This record gives sequence, structure tokens and C-alpha cells, in this order.
Amino acid sequence: MPQPVRAHGRETILNIRKFWIEVQSSFWFLPTLLVLGAITLAAVLIEAEEWLKPNVLDDWPRIFGAGAVGARGLLATIATSMITVAGVVFSSTLIALSLASSQYSSRVLRNFMSDRRTQSVLGAFVGIFAYCLVVLRTIRGGDEGAFVPSLAVLAGLLLGFVGIAVFIFFIHHISRAIQASHILAAVSSETLQTVDELFPEGAAGEDTTSEPGPMGATQAWHPVVAAKTGYVQSLDTDGLLAFASERQTVVRMEARVGRYVLADMPLLSLRGTPPTGDDRRRLKELYAIGRQRTAKEDVAFGSSWTSR
Repeated sequence: MPQPVRAHGRETILNIRKFWIEVQSSFWFLPTLLVLGAITLAAVLIEAEEWLKPNVLDDWPRIFGAGAVGARGLLATIATSMITVAGVVFSSTLIALSLASSQYSSRVLRNFMSDRRTQSVLGAFVGIFAYCLVVLRTIRGGDEGAFVPSLAVLAGLLLGFVGIAVFIFFIHHISRAIQASHILAAVSSETLQTVDELFPEGAAGEDTTSEPGPMGATQAWHPVVAAKTGYVQSLDTDGLLAFASERQTVVRMEARVGRYVLADMPLLSLRGTPPTGDDRRRLKELYAIGRQRTAKEDVAFGSSWTSR
């Protein structure tokens, strides 16, 4: 396979890995999916009204027999409650977490943002709100050609009870999350998982830590600098080893994973022959540099705090 094609493939994989790390730590991705799912559910249940046989609605009048005014009032109440609870609860939670982060560690806020359960709670609140809005739009009174999607209104009522359960769960979850013991356990678990992924059992090979021979002492080192400013989030060590093997040279890392580097600061150095422009571009593509540190490949990020 040609060299440019392989370099482009590694760059694509590294970009995908960096994007996935950012998505996992974002606070919008999972809630957005839940909102879209709630809107889809509302559309399906509204259309399903025509699939129900008339005698089903007549046989269960207290379940499916809501009028236009009552259905509007019910859904409006649920929608208002959900968005109000979401705003008040998350505002108060952020204040509590800001105080906790100032006392313990800034990781408290980062873990809160990347916690799937927290994202799911936010998605549930705004998803129920979006569901009620979609169903409300379809309810019409007698003068407008009466239409009340009884099945969708019943599902909205059930979702209201789900919102109450989610609210209780979130209060319990966040009261545990700001405790020092829980913060320490979360950081330790994340760090140990990273260690297991990066250094699996049986991966130890031959000792490659020996210094270069006498010839290396007289050869110059040529730096490869960073393209932008930020934290070194991950490194394609396999690609780095493949490069050194192909060039029959020694690569010395100047910036480890987790270090903050400035643009034009050395990332690594090559011994002997100066690297070409393509070599520099290929080596830079092996590094993922972002605005925040992550524990994905940075063991020191977790261990530096757990040892406090």
C-alpha cells in the first residue's frame, strides 16, 4: 500500500477517535437522541390513532375518552412541569458541583458532563417536553374538526409519571456524586480501566529501554513540533513504531500523553537524518491534541489526583 494512503488512513482513524472522545464527554449528544426519539414516538402514536378500532375507544372511556380541553390541559401541565424541573434542578446542581469542584477537584464537573445517567435525565426531561408539544399541536376542538389522539395523550400521562421517577433518581444520584468517596472511586475506576486498555496482561515484550549505541551519541536530534496548542490526548504508538522501523531510526518522545504543549513546541525528535516534510506531517498526524485532558490514554490524569 502506498505511503500517503496509509498516512491518510491513520489520520482518519485518529480524527474519528478524537471526535468520539469529544462526543462522549459532550452534554448534548445523548439528550439530542432522546429528544428525537420522543418526537418520533409522538408522531407514531398520533398516526396510530387511526389504527385503533372504534369499539376499543368505546370500551375504555375512562382511559381513552379524554376531550380536547382536558387533553390540552393535561399535556400543557406536563410540558410546563418538565421544563421547569429541568431548569431549576440543573441550575441548582451546577451550583453545588461548582462548590464541590473548588473543594475536591475540577474533575467533578467533567465527570458530571460526561456521565451517561446525567445526560439521560436531561434527555428525559426535555424529551417529554418535546413530546407534549408535538401532541398538543395536533389536538383540535369541535369547530376545527375534532381530533384528540387518545393513545398519544395516554402515553403523555405515563411519560409524566416517568418524569417523576427520573426526578427522584437524579436527586439520589447527584447527592452521591458530590461525595468525596464517590469522586475518588469514579476517578480510580476510570484510571484502572485506562491502565488495563493500554497495558494488558501479557503485553510485555523484550526490553527496549536500553540506550542507543556509541554511534547515537554523535548524531544530531531533529525535532518535530506541534501544529497547535492544547493537551496531548492520545498517541498512535503503533504508527510511531512503524515509522521508526521503516526509517531505521530512533524516535524520542518529547511530550507524553497528557502534557500541555504550545504550537511549535517539540512533540518528538528523530536521530540522524533530518525528516522530510512528508515525515513531519505523518508524525504530527499520530498525535491527537485537544483543549482538555482525558483519561482515555492518560493514566497520570487519574492517578495524579487519586494519590492525593
